Amino acid sequence: MGIEEDHVNGYAVKEEGSIFMWLALLATSCATFTFGFSLGFTSPVFTPDGNTTCYDPPCSGQFEHYLDREMNLTSDQTTWFSSVINLGAGGFAIFGGGPVDRFGKKWGMVAAHLFYILGWGLLLSVKAVREDESNTSHVTQLYFARVIIGFGIGLTCCSVSNYQTEICTLKLRGVFGSCFQIAIVTGIFTVYALGLKIYWRTLCVIVMCVEGVGLLLTFFLPESPVWLLSKSRREDAELSLMTFRSKDSSIEKLMANIADVVDKGDESQGGFKELMQAPRFKALCIGVGLMFVQQLSGINAVMFYANMILGKVWSDPDTVNNYAVGAQGLQLVVTIATSPFMDKAGRRPLLVFACVGMVISCAVMNVFFFDSGSAKPAFAVVGFYMYIASFAMGMGAIPWFIMGEIFHPEVKGISSSIATAFNWSLSFAVTKTIQNLVDAFSSDQNVGMGWVFTLYGSVCFVGIAFILLFIPETKGKPYAQVEAELLGNKGYIAVENDYE
Repeated sequence: MGIEEDHVNGYAVKEEGSIFMWLALLATSCATFTFGFSLGFTSPVFTPDGNTTCYDPPCSGQFEHYLDREMNLTSDQTTWFSSVINLGAGGFAIFGGGPVDRFGKKWGMVAAHLFYILGWGLLLSVKAVREDESNTSHVTQLYFARVIIGFGIGLTCCSVSNYQTEICTLKLRGVFGSCFQIAIVTGIFTVYALGLKIYWRTLCVIVMCVEGVGLLLTFFLPESPVWLLSKSRREDAELSLMTFRSKDSSIEKLMANIADVVDKGDESQGGFKELMQAPRFKALCIGVGLMFVQQLSGINAVMFYANMILGKVWSDPDTVNNYAVGAQGLQLVVTIATSPFMDKAGRRPLLVFACVGMVISCAVMNVFFFDSGSAKPAFAVVGFYMYIASFAMGMGAIPWFIMGEIFHPEVKGISSSIATAFNWSLSFAVTKTIQNLVDAFSSDQNVGMGWVFTLYGSVCFVGIAFILLFIPETKGKPYAQVEAELLGNKGYIAVENDYE
């Protein structure tokens, strides 16, 4: 690996990551993997063809993997179990930032691992419902476990992504940012694949083992050099930076650059008054708008209930599971394959391409759902796979990248909190209401599902117009140029100082 030279504040800085930097990326990805595993867990552990009681579990034969049968859950209880994780994640994503800033990214990650282990342990320990008892206490414990797992997800959002960004080299920030999304998708794919044949309690044990390893490895990681320097611990910060950089790197110059970033951060703690200024409020509206399109496109409903959706196409649970796993495998491949294009093609083209693909895919799926009596299942599976692939091409990671690029440093904290709260709130609404919408639209489950995807496709169609009209291209632009474009100055020319 060659030495990278970045020009910072007018002079060349030699910077090369050490092997330990890459090992730290792998270690911190355990929490992100569990993030995805937790989101995808509900799809393979619920029956594809509706709710059927199964007492004295584990059930035998093809039904032995299904949590809803073992716990005798109603349709409403399954949607609550799936969706309450968003409440825990949203709460800690918003309010967890303060403690993480105070105690450090490392201890934020430790806390995330502990929440994960506690939540999955509670889920594992829920006793099966017997024929002669109510499931009320069991359901309460299930909900509580999912909320605690959500706490872990919220802390993962606050700590892991920031830690990874702060330990990597400047040239690798895009790669590390992509790795965060890839780890989430890997977790979703893994739980789908294992859920094909593995009993749901065994899945709990597996993810707890992953978290145990992640917790142990996190104890051996140094704190982020940026956080240490922000606490005036310069000597510790320098030792930390030396751990993540090769011996040939310009440590002193890199430390000077970090100190400059920290000083600007200390001076920039804006509140609502600063947020109301024209370009900053417009940037917030763009961020919130992207969250609106991302979540109301229905992606988390599809992730949480893939088996239920595909169960309306095929009656055989094994066929449903195989196609669901294939969809997640496709998402993983597309996420990895398209990551390099974010800095080549630009943000806007990928977002538009993703939304167009999702509109078309919803229309293709509806050929089956609105005429399931004569239409071939191929329409449903092609549309479903196209939907997943289109989302992975742009609507997954790019909205989060753009927010980091359009929010002014002075109000980035409050803007990010508002957008994150909005995102998790919409995710809760979408995952809680999908079955209610299906029932409300039509007594025919397939027709009802068709109208749901018509709604999701309509949001994506509106998203195309929103992207083309309001979202600036941020690729390769300093914040000063982005801000000028937000104010309507399309002819702004960046100067060298804008990149500092």
